[in-house]
Amino acid sequence: RLEKILGRKVNLVQSEETYLEILPVGVSKGEALEVLATEYGLKLQEIVAIGDNQNDLEMVKRAGLGAIPRNAHPQLISAADYVTRKSNSEGAVAELIYEYFI
Repeated sequence: RLEKILGRKVNLVQSEETYLEILPVGVSKGEALEVLATEYGLKLQEIVAIGDNQNDLEMVKRAGLGAIPRNAHPQLISAADYVTRKSNSEGAVAELIYEYFI
């Protein structure tokens, strides 16, 4: 219903079951990742990102290694390069670091 009212002026992204983010078109964690990469002279292929909910989708897609914890929102599965065996409350980030960097 909000999409009908707001039209194409905004993107609606659910980040938790009870949270709805209303963002200007072109604003996402993926866009932020690109800005940071440019600012620090990095290629997106050199960046690792992990996210667990719909507001992380663009970031996971654009990172060179996009990871999700095993309990991530199902919408992220097809975008992920790596799915951890652990959930975000069980140490998914630590697992990712151990698997790829240690």
